[in-house]
Amino acid sequence: MQAVHSAKHAYLLLLMLGLSSSCAKDPKVSVPEAKRASSDSDSNPKESYSSQDDGEESITGHTGEDEGKDEANPETDPNVPSYPIPEPSKEETPPPLVSTPSPTPSPTPSPTPVPTPMPEIKAPFANGKYFFIGVGSKRCLDVPAGTDVNGTQMQIWDCIDANPNQTMTLEWVNKEGAYRIKTATGKQIQVARNNISSGTPLILSDAGDGPHSLFLIETNGTEGQYKVRLKYTDMVFDISGHETENGKPLEIYPAWNPPKSHQQWTVVKAKY
Repeated sequence: MQAVHSAKHAYLLLLMLGLSSSCAKDPKVSVPEAKRASSDSDSNPKESYSSQDDGEESITGHTGEDEGKDEANPETDPNVPSYPIPEPSKEETPPPLVSTPSPTPSPTPSPTPVPTPMPEIKAPFANGKYFFIGVGSKRCLDVPAGTDVNGTQMQIWDCIDANPNQTMTLEWVNKEGAYRIKTATGKQIQVARNNISSGTPLILSDAGDGPHSLFLIETNGTEGQYKVRLKYTDMVFDISGHETENGKPLEIYPAWNPPKSHQQWTVVKAKY
């Protein structure tokens, strides 16, 4: 912009010098006189003058309006090289880094523990029907009159072959390692009132899974002779009063050592 104005001022100066020299040679060229701009010159010590004709062109050949336009919109000098204005570089913003989460490893399932099977305790007698004969009395374990009334106390009686009142069924309970002893009517033998004290009667009862009807058949060292012991105790089958007659009741009593005949039994497999 400043270069354009400097060139214009130099041009105007040369033009004015040319006009001045031409005016001196050519008497026909007239220079407009300055006239007083105001009639109030008497009051104003300094007189102001203006051009004789505001509408006339100035020496330069341009009106004031044109000059204003030139200053507002200066012409571009074709000799001045133009340079392209570089656009601001637009750097590509890299996409935000997205971290890929590592997959959570699946927990390795623990193998299902295999339960250890309980070792099977070998029963001295297989399940089935048997007679229990007293070593001292020679009489059999007996259900009075073949009844099935709960609470009836067991007794001894003369052995009668194939008598259902004297036929006892052994059922081995492996998880308990003991027997349940049942009569022909389906009742089972157990201690009365679940009492394990000395002298408690052995009675009939409905089948159950309590410990008071679990018995072990154990040898006493003499071949063919056994004691019937209530599991978890030292109480065994005992004929009350050490009697040997028919009808004598059975009870539990601590095992004698050495063994007594009224607590010893032979176990004979039924033939039917």
